[in-house]
Amino acid sequence: VIPGLTPEQKQYLPLFTDSLTSLGTEKRAMSEIDDEIRLYTGGIRVSPFLSTSHSSIDRTEEGVSFSSYCLDRNQDRMYDLLGSLVRETNFDNVDKLRTLIQGNASALSNSVADSGHVFARTNAGSHLTPAGQASELYGGMSQVQFMNALSQKEDLSEVSQRLKEIAALAIKRSSLRLALTCGDDQMSSNEKVVEQFISRLDATPSDAVSQSIFTPNYENSFFELPYGINFTSKCLRGVPYTHEDGAKLQILASLMSNLYLHREIREKNGAYGGGAGYAPTGGLFSFYSYRDPSPQKTLTTYQDSVRWVLDRPDFTDQELAEAKLSIFQRMDAPVSAAEEGMVVFTEGITDEMRQTRREQLLKVTSADVKEVALRYLLDQQSSHCILGDKQK
Repeated sequence: VIPGLTPEQKQYLPLFTDSLTSLGTEKRAMSEIDDEIRLYTGGIRVSPFLSTSHSSIDRTEEGVSFSSYCLDRNQDRMYDLLGSLVRETNFDNVDKLRTLIQGNASALSNSVADSGHVFARTNAGSHLTPAGQASELYGGMSQVQFMNALSQKEDLSEVSQRLKEIAALAIKRSSLRLALTCGDDQMSSNEKVVEQFISRLDATPSDAVSQSIFTPNYENSFFELPYGINFTSKCLRGVPYTHEDGAKLQILASLMSNLYLHREIREKNGAYGGGAGYAPTGGLFSFYSYRDPSPQKTLTTYQDSVRWVLDRPDFTDQELAEAKLSIFQRMDAPVSAAEEGMVVFTEGITDEMRQTRREQLLKVTSADVKEVALRYLLDQQSSHCILGDKQK
């Protein structure tokens, strides 16, 4: 966990995490380290970490996530490799850094054409919660523009310095939280190796930083794309995971997508796809359309969908059951042993909280769905984003 990152540092964080597995060290090239990673581990992954509190959508935790796995006999090797990347990455390797930046900029730009609705939804949500704001800086259109700007720089010395600053903030004992999955017979040996790994980290305490109060600003955004397709999104604030209305909003999003928005956005407006979604942990209700020839018409459809919910007869038991089943299919999908405890570790959501959520979902009625549509969606403040053709 890294407390107190500035917005500028947050934009550098994805590049920082990629650098740890791309630049190598002063003594060893990354190709040599990669050979050992493949030989002794199942891979090492580093990425930005972002979590919203289960009790407030205005509180977040941000940092860097490291993950890896290995056979029991390779424990020492795995932690040595992790330690080498954490402590010894050569951020002054400008040639490799330039290649990494240009590759990232190209990949991000290409992903906009494939997943523009995701970028639109991320940008619309960035104005509503601190997690949404961070998501935009880590992987939204702000990150696309930022990486494209870095790819044009001739002198990367400032970039190297920024990465070193983040490393000094991120790689500390005081900010480390660790989850370990292994057999009972390997607990003792793992604990010893982990203790050795931690002992080599910077012991300087992290500065205590109080989280500032976040105020939603409900902005609308447009990003021009160099091809004649459009993506749209509309986002509204919802509730935290532990709030009982969260389950109702999840069911509402499923019903709106399957019974109204798919027909109106795809079949009538001519878009490739569209619908609504509710993020249980992030607390945002969102609408989206994909490769949309009629973006303005779709924005009207989003508003019309709320009135459709309120004016139509009650949803049938079958419609509600199908919506619930689709949610449970995702919620209770099989996971690996390593993933079983991750919801508690990353989100703080306990098994008891998850069971309460299941029971809340099962209890949702047609009246509940209409109630939350009226309370959270009808005539409420929202943010919109369109990516696409300026003429449209």
